[in-house]
Amino acid sequence: MTAWELELVPRSALLIGAAWDPGTGAHLASAALPAPGGGRAALLPGSSLRGVLRDALTRFAEARSGQPCSRPARCMCPACRLFGSAEFPGKLRVASAQAPARWLTSASVAIDRQTRTAWRAGGALWTERKAVASFTVRVEATQELADDELELLESFWAWLAAVGVSLGQRRSAGAGSFELRARRADRSRPELRAVAAGEVEPRRYALRIRLLEPAHVVGPRQRDFYRDALGVIPGSTIRGAIGQALALTGRGDLAQELFRSERPMLVGPAFAVEAGRPVGAAVPWLSLRRCRGAGHTVDLLPALVAAALKEEPGPTTCPRCGAPLEHDRPTPPTRLVLGHTAIDPRTRRAAQGQLHYHVALAPGITFEAQLVARPNLIEIVAQLGEVLVGGRRARGMGRATLEVHEVPVPSLEERMARLAAAVEEQGVDGADRVAVLGLVSDAAAAPSLAEVLRRRGLEPVGGELRTVERGGWDELNGAPRALREVLEAGSWVAVRCSTPGSLAALGELERWGL
Repeated sequence: MTAWELELVPRSALLIGAAWDPGTGAHLASAALPAPGGGRAALLPGSSLRGVLRDALTRFAEARSGQPCSRPARCMCPACRLFGSAEFPGKLRVASAQAPARWLTSASVAIDRQTRTAWRAGGALWTERKAVASFTVRVEATQELADDELELLESFWAWLAAVGVSLGQRRSAGAGSFELRARRADRSRPELRAVAAGEVEPRRYALRIRLLEPAHVVGPRQRDFYRDALGVIPGSTIRGAIGQALALTGRGDLAQELFRSERPMLVGPAFAVEAGRPVGAAVPWLSLRRCRGAGHTVDLLPALVAAALKEEPGPTTCPRCGAPLEHDRPTPPTRLVLGHTAIDPRTRRAAQGQLHYHVALAPGITFEAQLVARPNLIEIVAQLGEVLVGGRRARGMGRATLEVHEVPVPSLEERMARLAAAVEEQGVDGADRVAVLGLVSDAAAAPSLAEVLRRRGLEPVGGELRTVERGGWDELNGAPRALREVLEAGSWVAVRCSTPGSLAALGELERWGL
């Protein structure tokens, strides 16, 4: 696969992806992110540069060949083939970029056309915070390019090096002007080594996902023009990201073994984790409570199991300070609001009525998901290194790194003994045959979880279950998956192993899922 690095050297300040930023007090502040060494780094969304490059290539190709972009469904002009259209993504991916910046704040005012002075009656006085930064952007081919396409792109980069590019807002007023220099870049993909079958018993792993670009992970449409970013990365999204990464390395057949075999890898949703949090501790168990007083976090699992055995309600106050308790929610990830517009091909300005905002997960966030899989399958995932998560992947969104860590899990007998001792401290006997089944991934239990457990000789004692709607996109069929209600990761149920084979059945559920 072919790739280029585009070096963008500023000629004027940039205002891009702008939204109101209460931290700076500016009415419009160019998109920014916290910099590693402090301060704010400028963000260049790949979608913005991709739109500008597509518009420029449309004019360049038409001038060379006389073939205009007709923009009907399935137009196959050079611009649509390479940069895509509303119907398909095209052959090129434009990455997002970050860079240290010098920030400039300027005041602007609208002019009354009648008096030719400041339009005081309209109150059109505002401030803008712009960035002066040099960016290095990767443009990668996701498919093999034909010889004529490669020749066209090389000529296109040379033309842009002569005329430059303009990005973002206020371009007609001179903002966002850049000098462009293009050079070929290394585009080697990891070559996956063969992995022997080895051990067949699954183990539990933690998958750390660190976002390098904004991620478009959204839920159902709230309004016609708005979708909020999800607080988690669903397991289906992670599966799709791994499957696409395998396909790009030429080993799409391994995705069948990972997700469609008789014993597939179980993938839970990924939750945001703070820096320094231990690996494997990201699942927000429903037994965790936070008090409204001093903010203590307590695990009420033994107390809740004891209350269920006594057929009484669980505790409602903090055992440390007596304040009321509420469910402990996972830390919400940082969201990034980006302004976005479509370009009118005739005027080369923002299309009328096409200015809107979308919400993304900010780069730099680390998420953690729980995996249950055989070691040989995990070795395949660990070799990938990077994946693309979520939607708008060709538009510079979703690039992330992967790290896999094994999570040691005590034996079922050891955990049952610990639970029985903790419940006995609550003044309740009879918990020696009680175990807790916790969901580390979302689960669809049909017809009901209680029925699934009873079929295996497990008697439900109590628990806490939460349902959530999950959807997704079926990449194989090119269609959205219908929303369905599933049991959310973090739910748990206490069961009594009342028959000789029930303990083995419980271990089977933990290893291979519901």
